[in-house]
Amino acid sequence: MRSVLLIALAALLSACAGVERDPEAASVALRLPSFTATAPAAKGWILTPGTATAQAAVRSVGDNRTLVAFASEEDLRELVGTETEGALDKAVAEIRTSYEGGRHRLRSFEQDDADEGCREYRLTAEDAGVPDRAGRLYVVTARGKVCVVPERNLVARIEYSDRRVEDEPSLPSFEQEAEAFLESLSVPGV
Repeated sequence: MRSVLLIALAALLSACAGVERDPEAASVALRLPSFTATAPAAKGWILTPGTATAQAAVRSVGDNRTLVAFASEEDLRELVGTETEGALDKAVAEIRTSYEGGRHRLRSFEQDDADEGCREYRLTAEDAGVPDRAGRLYVVTARGKVCVVPERNLVARIEYSDRRVEDEPSLPSFEQEAEAFLESLSVPGV
């Protein structure tokens, strides 16, 4: 039944984007021990070797753009305090910090409450250290969601990002794809 719903969702997303359905297009499920999230149907997704707690799928669009669907989980008890709001604050702060140093420079960061126990964020950052692209500045546009599920001791994080050279325009379908990915978060039994 679930696969029938995913196929229907993929067809709906393709129709909404005004793109003909490509028979080679497929959605990719990121499966972690505690939850699943599904990247929108498209041709070219590559599931990267992940770990028990993190997984990603990447898709190249042309020579200078990569879309990334990312999922990770951690034990709620590893965050300081186990109250939902405090855990969400800490998890979102960690995400923000990860885009503020090293090869990244954060341009903007916004967050909003989402479903109960969840927060969504939107960010734009510069990436000056893309491998094999020395000297080229890339822009990362990302939408993400962090959820705390106390009864499972779970902090679930998913993020959908568009990584492109600075002079490339935004991908027209990015918002629809990101929204579908964020909505696909499924924690069994909750």
